[in-house]
Amino acid sequence: TIGPYNYGGKLRHPFTAHPKIDPLTGEMMFFGYSPLAPLLQYNVVSPSGELSNTTGVRLQKPVMMHDFAVTEHYSIFMDLPVTFDLRRQARGEPMLAYEPGRGSRFGVLPRHGRAKEIRWFDSPGCFIFHTLNAYEEGDDIVLMACRLSEFPDSIKFPPPKNSSDDPFDVPTALYRWRFNMQSGETREEALDDLAVDFPRINDKLLGRATRFGYALDLQMGGLVKYDFTKATSASHPHGLGRKGGEPVFVSRPDPKAEDDGWLVSFVYDEAEEKSELVIVDAQDFTSTPVARVKIPARVPFGFHGTWLTADQLASQRGSV
Repeated sequence: TIGPYNYGGKLRHPFTAHPKIDPLTGEMMFFGYSPLAPLLQYNVVSPSGELSNTTGVRLQKPVMMHDFAVTEHYSIFMDLPVTFDLRRQARGEPMLAYEPGRGSRFGVLPRHGRAKEIRWFDSPGCFIFHTLNAYEEGDDIVLMACRLSEFPDSIKFPPPKNSSDDPFDVPTALYRWRFNMQSGETREEALDDLAVDFPRINDKLLGRATRFGYALDLQMGGLVKYDFTKATSASHPHGLGRKGGEPVFVSRPDPKAEDDGWLVSFVYDEAEEKSELVIVDAQDFTSTPVARVKIPARVPFGFHGTWLTADQLASQRGSV
């Protein structure tokens, strides 16, 4: 990268890891959270790169908010019961703790709205690291995300040095929430009982309803493909002693269907202590990979990735 960027000095708060870019409008939405007020700041960036909307949202208590979601007209924030408490830290207790009795709240805010326009929907206590997608369906705002029913005390941020604990060895599964904008009702349902996370879709449909979703199988280290129309799933194992990372969907240049493309991810072979870039045909998901690019050293597990075409890279260079 060229260096830090703060939108001409307009960005004065944290920028989280999961901004969302609307594939149709070109707008980018992002947020930042803090243990100190204002606890949540939300922003919209115009297609030309101007910070066009900033609003602060007050929460009941400082919380960890790793991700959010957007639809065509709304942004969805997750006020979940993993809380920060400086007084708790002063007593020698963890500053970050899970308080499931507080329950969960999901805030739905018009994309260009102000804080006073947010609507909160209550749900049982849980935690969510990553959202798959969100979209509008009639009066419902639909959110799909990987839900943790527990938040083990062994998970600490940052993790202790030389810790052997796997921070993602937790019971997380794909869920769907429906927030009815007329009645205020919340409906929550499990879509699967498989432990998955790092969910992805075809990003050309971000914020719109999708038929397919992809995720990392946390137990086996392989990939999972969901067909939400048929309510089915398929698995792509990487093999014994081989664990993968987040699957990034890469569309064909002229796709004929939503899943017409490939899934790209790094896979680590524990026995050989080497990594590969593995490419799987998304429409022939259970077959062997179409390519395995061997790398002569280990690539450390990365949390996330993205795919940029040559045209996208060229346009970015031209705008600098």
